[in-house]
Amino acid sequence: VRDELLGVFDGSGGGYYLIYGKWKYIWFARTNEEQLFDIDSDPRELHDLSGNSGVLAPMRERMANCQSKCTKDTGYALGSLHPCANKPPKALWN
Repeated sequence: VRDELLGVFDGSGGGYYLIYGKWKYIWFARTNEEQLFDIDSDPRELHDLSGNSGVLAPMRERMANCQSKCTKDTGYALGSLHPCANKPPKALWN
């Protein structure tokens, strides 16, 4: 069983996702938007929790740690992130 899974996607603006325990964090690299889902209670990912800084902050730190281990600079910067807060990501529409 893996504790953590980092993945990359090209569609929808491109970016990364990180699954840790019951959490799935998504970062859209082109727009610096982010989403967070509790995949245990919301397996269809319908309720974005990125507006809740209490649960968002630990996943941001985990993603920053994963990104620091990448072999290339991905542009992930904590100060430039924008939670979607249960709104559709602009990355999907631009």
